[in-house]
Amino acid sequence: MNKNYKTFIIKCSTFFILLFMADRLAGFALEKLYYKQTRGDDATTIYAVAKTVDDVLILGSSRATHHYVSSIIEDSLQLKTYNIGREEMNFLYSKTLFSFLSKRYYPKIVIIDIQPGELYANLYSENVARVLRPLVTKYPVEIGTILNTADPFSSIKNTCSKIYPFNGYIGSSIQNTYTHFGHAQIKGFKPKAGNFYPLNNENIPTVNFNARHFNDTSIATLMSFVKMLSNMPTIEVYFVVSPYFYANQQTENAQMEIKKIVTIAPNIHFINFSQHPLFVESSKYFRDITHLNQDGAKVFTSLLVNAIHSNK
Repeated sequence: MNKNYKTFIIKCSTFFILLFMADRLAGFALEKLYYKQTRGDDATTIYAVAKTVDDVLILGSSRATHHYVSSIIEDSLQLKTYNIGREEMNFLYSKTLFSFLSKRYYPKIVIIDIQPGELYANLYSENVARVLRPLVTKYPVEIGTILNTADPFSSIKNTCSKIYPFNGYIGSSIQNTYTHFGHAQIKGFKPKAGNFYPLNNENIPTVNFNARHFNDTSIATLMSFVKMLSNMPTIEVYFVVSPYFYANQQTENAQMEIKKIVTIAPNIHFINFSQHPLFVESSKYFRDITHLNQDGAKVFTSLLVNAIHSNK
């Protein structure tokens, strides 16, 4: 009995030692692969966290990545520019990313694309934690704090398994390292080709935002973000609502609320292009109902640069 018990213990111990070693080796390989990415959203996030020293940064969601042409801003302002927006994110991600990179350096200008509808939405810290999770291996304290906010057990998971932080990222890491599939990007800007032509019987979208209340957490997050930026007076900050295809896609209540919140300090400005007549229902400038195409992005970015020049 004792002999069988000892054999069982030895086999179990051997199994867990081999499992531990395999996890560490695989985690090491996956970390190397993750940081080798040269394109895609993860590469942009890695650049923002670890490398950027650009004078002008653009933050936001997919509307940021597709609407702001970095080269136009750079050529006009004569300042190095990079678009560090990310698909499917929101201003919680912008706040989290900027609070992290601002520990390294302060850019001269920060442009934040914001959607008024975000004031009504749950910002989902889990989504932000998910895209930042692979960075925890290099930044355990800073990223670990962010992850624990969304998942109290994340520190245990990351300690027990070195593979876990890269769960769900193996395929994209291979794609963005060894292939050219996916969106092309130029200093973070992702041009969209094509035009948006609504069908004749397509209803103009109407969202009854006025019947809803602002999300308290979203308002608190934006106010916290603005307060943080107001304590960095050397940075010129522009919260921008970029163009929408339909004039009524976003409620004026939310736009006024954003303006009230963000314009509390002399270094923070609000620019609203949501109902600019040049873009409203202009098919030649849109790829879909929410995103400008490449031509629209160029026109919009030029107008934005003129507005920034006028503010100086």
